[in-house]
Amino acid sequence: MAATTSVDKEVTIVDDTTNNLTSFLEETTNSGCPPPINMPDPLLVVDYNPPQQESEPAQQQPQQKPNKSIAIEDKTVQVQGKDHIIRDVPKTHVVIHRNYLKKLKNKESQIDELHQSVRKKKYTGTPLSKRLLASALASVPGLSLTGAELVIPLVVAAFLADSHLIDVKIDFKLFSKSFASARNLRDTLI
Repeated sequence: MAATTSVDKEVTIVDDTTNNLTSFLEETTNSGCPPPINMPDPLLVVDYNPPQQESEPAQQQPQQKPNKSIAIEDKTVQVQGKDHIIRDVPKTHVVIHRNYLKKLKNKESQIDELHQSVRKKKYTGTPLSKRLLASALASVPGLSLTGAELVIPLVVAAFLADSHLIDVKIDFKLFSKSFASARNLRDTLI
């Protein structure tokens, strides 16, 4: 394969409107191909607002508020030991790794499931939760099932409040219905 080198040749252009001659040097390679085109960075974010078409002149459009200026900065990330710069990232945004984003989405789904479980209108226990409830009730034989029906939601609510997973806006009547009733606890013990 032959190596290509840069060759300059003079090109003359005639402007049809003014009949002026313009000459300039055009850079080509010795293979006759033009040099490579410098393309813009594909990661560069460009704010493109297409021009709005004129509507009927009789209608007046309301004045639009001018766009607020957005603080932009370059973010540096490290990938496989090399630093990479991501240009023109708004300061209101954060660049995070895909694995970390997946972890956040998993945590979000777990918290959503927790919020759904404390808003159930009826207790639906898993085999593990039933075994744990049975062992807790067996360890306190003097506790009545009606008392356990009242105490268990309070203990769980206190734990969730300490973990900042629920707040005072929660409907505690609905919350208590999502736990085992005295009848369910009796069936669990048997």
